[in-house]
Amino acid sequence: SGQVWGLIKIGDEKFCLHDRGIFLLDGLSLKKIGNISGTWTCQLLSGETNRMYVGVYDGLYLLEKIGNEWTVNRKIEGVNDSFRFFEQESPQVIWMLIDQGQVVRLELDVNLTKVQKRTVFGPEEGLHTNMDIHINKVGGRVYFSTIQGIYHYNPHTNSMELSQEINNFLNGSGPYYKIVEYND
Repeated sequence: SGQVWGLIKIGDEKFCLHDRGIFLLDGLSLKKIGNISGTWTCQLLSGETNRMYVGVYDGLYLLEKIGNEWTVNRKIEGVNDSFRFFEQESPQVIWMLIDQGQVVRLELDVNLTKVQKRTVFGPEEGLHTNMDIHINKVGGRVYFSTIQGIYHYNPHTNSMELSQEINNFLNGSGPYYKIVEYND
């Protein structure tokens, strides 16, 4: 019973993201991983097969697969927001959307234990809105789809800007809900 927030297949494994935690589906049975609850989503760390991030109601966890068993390695210190939507720029740099309609860039320490820097992006940083923003990853780059077009982060100016490349590819700036990479 309860709320299932998602079913995600990673490799040959299937995960159930539930208000009571994260479960590994094994045939017709569910096996709970750790003692966390309120899981929204999960992703393998970029370039890895044995560690994953799990976004929960009140933060972010790092899980690790040892042998054939997934276990909770740690909760990432300094992340207490609802972590429903996120993408990785790298394993140490994570972009998230939090419930208040904010885009947040987190830079973690090298051991992935805590947040070293947290930056919030909104209209003052180049986004035209804080509403209806969705986070996407295409071609290894993180994009933000909005009703005003598609944006990306410019590290040289530490701001958001319209992505001319993607907007031109999609026939101009317009309202986009989500973009998904498919066959290049």
